[in-house]
Parts: sequence; structure tokens; C-alpha cells
Amino acid sequence: MPGLLANENFPQPALRRLRDAGMDVAATAEQSPGMRDAEVLALARREQRWLVTYDRVYGELAFSKVHAPPPAIIFIRQGPYPAPRLAEMVFELLRGPEKIEGFFIVVSNSTARRRPLPEEHLSEAPLKRD
Repeated sequence: MPGLLANENFPQPALRRLRDAGMDVAATAEQSPGMRDAEVLALARREQRWLVTYDRVYGELAFSKVHAPPPAIIFIRQGPYPAPRLAEMVFELLRGPEKIEGFFIVVSNSTARRRPLPEEHLSEAPLKRD
């Protein structure tokens, strides 16, 4: 199971709960607060971590094909989730890791939808020569 990268907006109590359960979770708020979105994507990709975030911009960046996505992006729709419930939502997803790798997952309290991440990216395409 790959590690997770919790974006800066991921609540600290939920982060602690995941770690207390033995999860390998890095946090941008601890490593580099204020990191730009493209840098967060690059960090998650470089470290082969699944990005967990409340910020939908990561889906937009990944599907723009300008920035290569990490192995998976878990986007949690805003909601008044208490830390234990938020951590449980992540645990529920991780019970089926084969359904996460390569996908943009949209999670709400009762549902999870997934969309395949693009495989081709402009930043990785070879330069055309005349």
C-alpha cells in the first residue's frame, strides 16, 4: 500500500488518527507550508504517494494534462466531518486499493466516485522538431 500525502487543508486530528492506525502519511503542512499546488502534485508523484485533499484544483491540474498526476488523488468533498469520520472514510477507501491506483476519487460521506487519471501529459511529451 503506497503512502499518503495529506494536503495542507487536511485536518490535523484526522491526520493523527491515520498515523495512529499505522498509516504512512506525509503532510504538506509539516514539510512545506504554503507549497504551490503544482509542487504538491510533483511531490506526491515523486514519492509515489496518493494525494488526499479537500481542494478540487488537483483534479483540474491532473486532467489539464499539463501536470503529471500522482498514482491517485483522493478528493474529499467539503462537509462537516468530525476527525474520526474523516479518517474512517479514508480507511474505507483503502480497503480496496486496487480501486484507487490510477484514479481521481471523489469522496463524500456516503459515496465514492472514481475517474481514471490521464496517462499522457504535455510535460512528459517529447518535443516536436521541424
